[in-house]
Amino acid sequence: MRSTQQLMPGSYCAIQVTEPGLFKQHNEGVISMTKTCKTIIIGLALLLAALPVGAEDSSGSAGAYLKMGVGARPLGMGGAFTAIADDATAAFWNPAGLVQLDKKEITTMHAMLKMDRTYNFLNYIQPLPKRNAAWGVNYVRFGVDDLPETHIWRRDNLGALTRGLVYGTAVTSTDGRVIPVLSGDDSAANGFVNFTANYPGGFTYNEWKAWMDARGIQNIEVFSQFEDTEWTMSLSYAQKLKNERVMLGGNLKYLRQDLFDYSADSFALDMGMLCIANPRFNWGISLRDLGANLKWDTPSGRKDRVPLTSTLGMAYFPNPKLNVALDFTSIQDGENMLHFGVEGYIREKFGVRGGIDDGDLTLGASFKNDAWRFDYAFRDQELGNEHRLSAGYQF
Repeated sequence: MRSTQQLMPGSYCAIQVTEPGLFKQHNEGVISMTKTCKTIIIGLALLLAALPVGAEDSSGSAGAYLKMGVGARPLGMGGAFTAIADDATAAFWNPAGLVQLDKKEITTMHAMLKMDRTYNFLNYIQPLPKRNAAWGVNYVRFGVDDLPETHIWRRDNLGALTRGLVYGTAVTSTDGRVIPVLSGDDSAANGFVNFTANYPGGFTYNEWKAWMDARGIQNIEVFSQFEDTEWTMSLSYAQKLKNERVMLGGNLKYLRQDLFDYSADSFALDMGMLCIANPRFNWGISLRDLGANLKWDTPSGRKDRVPLTSTLGMAYFPNPKLNVALDFTSIQDGENMLHFGVEGYIREKFGVRGGIDDGDLTLGASFKNDAWRFDYAFRDQELGNEHRLSAGYQF
């Protein structure tokens, strides 16, 4: 109810008398939110402190493609997206941000990289507004297709390949000298030479080539093709807490690598948190690839560790059409990276962005309407410029 107190003729001061207990409930809500944030921060700090990050032996590490990032929009901002995470690519950068979506969204990205590598991403996100939550499914594939499988063959007098006389798949180098990898033995029947026994020092390339030519061994023959591919399938879930300023999310991931006749796989977890401190400032934390160890189906049962990636991000919004973001990333194999990005929109349909991704310049642009979004990103790096294209559809 409201009451007024007359101060002077024609002047009133309005005083609102709230329902009993309302101030108490408000204060309790603020205290509860503060306690929740403190608990989450302390928990994550303890978790980060317990993780073996820093300069660690990285032998056996794998899954390098998992560090490359998805979506041309975040990549155009230098990969600084942990504290923004407001589109479907948040599934990669910080899954907690998925709960910010208010429509279903499908996003895809395709990239042709150096050395004939391809990198593709596809996901679908479904908001659950009644639960203040969202879920999604994601797919990432990286690899090289149509790799040639080669052997050095011996040809008979008629010029036909003799499958029983395969000389190996490579030439092993030892201090500048080469040793053909042989499957034969040192016998007069086939004229093979056991290089390990008779020539422990190896041949020079010219000596090896002369030996091959004298025995009618032709150049390397390509007789099949295979793939070296790595891919990840994951399920995402994100949830707002009761105060709606703190969001939590995670991914359950299945990782697999296929190389020739062998494969390796593993399960892993991603975790993320996004906190809206005020209308102009967000901060977030993400942990990627927890517990990922690719186990090969080889006789040795080799395991390749996928290093954990942890990121702390901050975002500042000077106005509704301008975003500024900064991310600090630490990778378990000892690599630390800084990401910075700026994004602005013109008439809400055209976006331009730029950033620094671990010292490399990035640029980007986008066009969007009510349903579709198209993004482009450019990265200038020593191994060659990279271009990424992505598209999103909301419905």
